[in-house]
Amino acid sequence: MSKKISDEERLRLERKKRIAAASKKKNSYASRNKEKVRRIKKITGITVAAAVALGVAIFFLSFFGVFNRISTACRVGDVRITTAEYQCAYTSVQNSVYQQSEQYASQYGQGYYNQDTDLSEKCAFDSSVTWAEYFQEQALQMIQQVALYRDKEGNELTDAQKKQISKQFDDLASAAKENDHSLGAYIRVAYGTGVNKSVLRKWRQDVYRATNAQEYMKKEYKNSLTSEQIKKNYEDNSSSYNKAEALYYVVSAEPSEKTSTALSKANSNKEKDKLIASAKNEAKKDAASLYNKIKSNPDKFVSIVSDDYKKHQISEGTKEADVNELAASDITLSGSLSDVSQYPEVMTKWVFDSSRKAGDLTVKWNADYSNNSFSYIIIYEKKAPSPVKTVSVRHILVKPEGLDDNNATDDTWKDAKVKAEKLLKEFKASASEDNFAQLANANTDDPGSSTTGGLYENITPGEMVKEFDAWCFDKSRKAGDTGIVKTEYGYHIMYFISNDGYNWQSVGADDMAQTYMNTETEKLYNANPVKGKYCMRWAPCYSDYKDALKKVAKEAQTTTTESK
Repeated sequence: MSKKISDEERLRLERKKRIAAASKKKNSYASRNKEKVRRIKKITGITVAAAVALGVAIFFLSFFGVFNRISTACRVGDVRITTAEYQCAYTSVQNSVYQQSEQYASQYGQGYYNQDTDLSEKCAFDSSVTWAEYFQEQALQMIQQVALYRDKEGNELTDAQKKQISKQFDDLASAAKENDHSLGAYIRVAYGTGVNKSVLRKWRQDVYRATNAQEYMKKEYKNSLTSEQIKKNYEDNSSSYNKAEALYYVVSAEPSEKTSTALSKANSNKEKDKLIASAKNEAKKDAASLYNKIKSNPDKFVSIVSDDYKKHQISEGTKEADVNELAASDITLSGSLSDVSQYPEVMTKWVFDSSRKAGDLTVKWNADYSNNSFSYIIIYEKKAPSPVKTVSVRHILVKPEGLDDNNATDDTWKDAKVKAEKLLKEFKASASEDNFAQLANANTDDPGSSTTGGLYENITPGEMVKEFDAWCFDKSRKAGDTGIVKTEYGYHIMYFISNDGYNWQSVGADDMAQTYMNTETEKLYNANPVKGKYCMRWAPCYSDYKDALKKVAKEAQTTTTESK
């Protein structure tokens, strides 16, 4: 017979059973929760590791400039320009200005741009913009030229250009070694993150390709011109191709200080003329007297006006012993109209008049109201306006060491002569114009022709330094002639290409072709403006591409100055 359980015992057993069930349930939940936590930790660890790996990848991609090589700085028509390409253009422009400034400093003692120049300063060439704005503007022009012409007909690189690019990279490698950099690292420092050897090489090739395509287009147009078209261009623009020579003397009609003050407040030219009437009358008398003396003896022009010049200096208080001499070169106007554009228009208009003859003499009143400058000008035509013959030559300049610093010695001049003779001998061993051009690109010290094979085309008499000029225009000169000429700049190894005929035939055809190119290029540029939006995932987006380019320009400035 079973024992009857009391109510109290039954309740105790039920309570124990509930506790056991609850404990079992708790243990089961804890077990499941522990597994969940373990899985979460595992997923979190993988995520963190992936994020770290991604961050490291982004860092290295950014450090080595991958983003700058794939991001778009701007577009020219349908052509995309990467940030790295923009940096190549910007730094090329900046370095070019830096080198020009260095050359200017060597001649005049002080340059206008150096590594310490703040880009926010006003540009020396255009005070309306800063250096940063100027560099950007020039870089965009270069980009537009490259983008629109590099793939056009005639863009093939010449052997000389290929060698020039190789030499440029050899120079970069030498500079890198001197600064304890690898070539890649040096280029990155000099041109900015994203620019490597392949980017820079392609950019320099593209610049040459664009230039070659433009020259090809220009040459094709020039070859299409007829002799009648060229002659008509001369007839319509004869003053641009004719050269003249004249002597002149200025008889000042400057008003008194009191009158000058009144002139500055005058409201019309008529009112100003009344104020200067007295000074004008005195100057007119002096000019008429000198005119009559010169007319009776024109060969004495220089001595007659020199005496007058001395007389005026003495009358103004200069001691006779301190009087300055007036040299013929001080009062000679010579060249084409473009050469003498700095002279008063009233003077050049008379000198280059088509009816002008040698021996003509005149007195012209010149009133420059903008500068309150008034005078009579006596002008004597020595050589009437006429076209001149032109020639084309190549040369290799060998500078004596120390010449730019005024430290050249007899020994360095001798060394330069020996080098020039050696180069001429080397050329004669395999004489051809192409070989001379290659030799010039590799050896010349003339920056103006270091990439064109030493070429100077359509030279007119008096355009070059006198010894150079005399060799070029020797009557016996013929195609293929060579020689060595010494000038103040060093020794020039000369190669004569051709007599080009009158300047209106050779230069005129070039001018017509250049005008055509300018017109066509302007149309092309207007149809394909620089525009775009610079944006990448890990960098800010800019609604205006110029904002992006300013940022890139700032980076380029920093890296460029570090490299110098």
